[in-house]
Amino acid sequence: RSALTNLYWALRTAQTRATYFASPVEVVFEPDGSGYTLEERLPDDTTSDLGPPVPARHLGEGAVFEGIRIERIQLGAGNRLVFDAQGALLAGGTIVIGDGEETRTIVIEERTGRIQVPEISTLWDAIGR
Repeated sequence: RSALTNLYWALRTAQTRATYFASPVEVVFEPDGSGYTLEERLPDDTTSDLGPPVPARHLGEGAVFEGIRIERIQLGAGNRLVFDAQGALLAGGTIVIGDGEETRTIVIEERTGRIQVPEISTLWDAIGR
């Protein structure tokens, strides 16, 4: 559940930074499911320096996330989500995180960028409370 919460807030952070800095932010998932990074881009597709960077998250490191990995990514843009300068997405999809026995799914709506956790529908509302 902690890994799910961290992934949820990383996605929200990427979306918030995209709108705050009016510059696209990509969430790039490692092909082996071991983690993800946030990459901020300027409109000319060069890497930007928009405030302090968000550190990469490597699942499976540390006692809290041992055995946790991103088990399946079904996104329209391959292994990445791209939030535009308004926090919207051109392609949404699902991300499944788990430990081999139990999984949780995050659903990201196309265009709106709304992030939901269906298994825990009452945990967060549309604005992340």
